[in-house]
Amino acid sequence: MQCICEAIPSGGFLTGVPQKPPCSFMKTPNTDSVKLTAKFLFFIVVVGVLTLAPKAAAVIVTVTSDADSGPGTLRDTISYVSSGNGIDFAAGLSGHTITLTSGQLLLNKNVAIDASALPGGITINGNHAGRVFEVTNGVTVALTSLTISNGYSSGAFGGGLAITGTGSSVFATNCIFTGNHASNRGGGMYNFVFCSPTLTNV
Repeated sequence: MQCICEAIPSGGFLTGVPQKPPCSFMKTPNTDSVKLTAKFLFFIVVVGVLTLAPKAAAVIVTVTSDADSGPGTLRDTISYVSSGNGIDFAAGLSGHTITLTSGQLLLNKNVAIDASALPGGITINGNHAGRVFEVTNGVTVALTSLTISNGYSSGAFGGGLAITGTGSSVFATNCIFTGNHASNRGGGMYNFVFCSPTLTNV
């Protein structure tokens, strides 16, 4: 099928003035090309809508428990929060300590963890049994107003924080690293090759 097009006078269909349809169709043997063209045009429209659609605002998920694991804990929240969103803490957790008893907290998605709203801050304690945070997979992570303490990395690097994923970026602001140890290097923090940490008031 092929399309024979005629010029549309100025102010045509957009103004509601009746006009002769701009195209009339004649049947031809090449119907496959018309189907492909229609599919291509549909694809262009869909891509255009997705591109022009407004981006959803970041979702902030609140930690409500200072336990190591279970509903409302930092570990649980990290596991299900979507990449690109943020984590904060309930006001009742101000001055509390989250003691890790089941291993490090793995950050393998773009996420911001922010305790700046807590007057007494919050401490993430590695219990001298394991590392506190590990950042992998080339993601971007922001840590704000956290005390990262008592992390321990046995036979490895970075007791408090290890940035291991190639291309990963970590922005640590107003954080305290204290009492962390590693049997190799980087007691408080270790940055592997091709990673980018940015420290502000740490």
